[in-house]
Amino acid sequence: MKYMILGIIAFLLVGCGEKFDASTNKMAKISYNNILKEIEDEAKRGDFERQFSLYTKPYELNICMDDYCTEKNDIESLHGLSYSEVIEAVDSHEKKLYQLEREAAKLALERLHRRWLQSTSNIIQRDEDLALKLGNNIRQTFSSRAVDFSFTNNSGNTISEFWVCFTATEIDTGEEVLSDCVQGLKRGSSYGTIKPGKVHRDDIYHWKLTGYLKNKKYSVHGDIRGALDQNGQEMYPTMSAEEVEEYRGLRGAYVDIFQEVESELGQAPWYI
Repeated sequence: MKYMILGIIAFLLVGCGEKFDASTNKMAKISYNNILKEIEDEAKRGDFERQFSLYTKPYELNICMDDYCTEKNDIESLHGLSYSEVIEAVDSHEKKLYQLEREAAKLALERLHRRWLQSTSNIIQRDEDLALKLGNNIRQTFSSRAVDFSFTNNSGNTISEFWVCFTATEIDTGEEVLSDCVQGLKRGSSYGTIKPGKVHRDDIYHWKLTGYLKNKKYSVHGDIRGALDQNGQEMYPTMSAEEVEEYRGLRGAYVDIFQEVESELGQAPWYI
């Protein structure tokens, strides 16, 4: 509807016969103000101001569409156009940018959704291969408390490094009160590696974790992350924090496009 209204405005201005003069900044400003004077409706005038500003400011695009891609629309390109043609030009430009923006968003969502699908698949496989068991043997040390943990390496790869990550959640409220990771094995350390089929047992020294484990008001969950094979390659790669943030932002900003991408590529087991 907005674009139809602008088209009507352009039609009404045809008869004035005035041309946009971009020979100097001063003349361009005069022509711009003259167009604004012709648009009596405040809302419609605001639309033109926005579109004109968008047309004349520098911008960058990642993709092209129908041979339409440029880093800048110079104000000089409006020189000699009638006022109605200027209105049409900036209106058309905004529509093209809108289309390009959505095309770029879809490409990004397709890339990130594929990454998320692979990440969730890897997490599921990791939790099957390296199922962590947090023990009940909490013992006090001189300056901390420790709890035992264990897992069997069912991955088929030799593990040279891993981290133990855990969260604690208040059962009644669902509030997460703890989220942390501690390194369980460092690559190249004197503790060696964990061969396929071997059970690994060790202790976690973490005061808060042991406190929540002892308190029945809280649910504690743990898993193995950052596992590297004997060549130092990540065994279960997942999206980076930056990718997750971009993915979450695009999903929220382009709900309809995400639904389309999800329909094409498939749903993930969960989202964050």
